[in-house]
Amino acid sequence: IDMVLTTLVVQGQRGNDDLRAKLRNKGITVLWHGSAAIYATTMMSYFSWFYVYNTLSQQWPDYDDDPRLQTARDGAIGMLCTLAADTSTNFLRVLKTHRMTTTE
Repeated sequence: IDMVLTTLVVQGQRGNDDLRAKLRNKGITVLWHGSAAIYATTMMSYFSWFYVYNTLSQQWPDYDDDPRLQTARDGAIGMLCTLAADTSTNFLRVLKTHRMTTTE
């Protein structure tokens, strides 16, 4: 499904014709182009997210007496974790998209 959606987002209506041509020329295995990058992106993203989460959770103090400060702390940690995970894996997402949408 990711192959079809990515192709349609990148190439628009022309993507349907390109995808059909790829299937005709290279067979059904073309639907798995980029799957290794998806796997690597997921693993790298999880690792970086939890690494940053564990590091910041240990370094930043808890605010058990003030729920608003605790919520702000947890929210900031979550946002920084997501920023780190997305930034560290963006190049793999670009490679995946290129692999999936190349017409050769």
